[in-house]
Amino acid sequence: MKKRNLIWVVFIGIVLFLAYLQFGRDVRVVSSMNISSDRYYEQKLTIVANKLFILNKDKFVEEMLQRCIDNDFHEMKFSYDLNGYPDKIEITVYLNEINSCLLYTSPSPRDCS
Repeated sequence: MKKRNLIWVVFIGIVLFLAYLQFGRDVRVVSSMNISSDRYYEQKLTIVANKLFILNKDKFVEEMLQRCIDNDFHEMKFSYDLNGYPDKIEITVYLNEINSCLLYTSPSPRDCS
């Protein structure tokens, strides 16, 4: 009976740990670069999603674009005072810091409209 309880405790612990890895961490901006001229303003971001997987990439990109517009990242705040909002936002996404392989590069907001 004790062995069975121990197995359940370990199983529940693993499930909670995996749930934390998927849902318990926020997206992190690791770098940004702005390119601007008189009539053009582009913003490039590299973010770590801090997820095990992303089921709906398009929805995730929409959420990240909205967070850029809302200026809602903890690590970085953008200044839209001088140039206004970017003509193009390019977001490079990595799933997590351990697995640094490229997951997805977002389309331009102009491509979405």
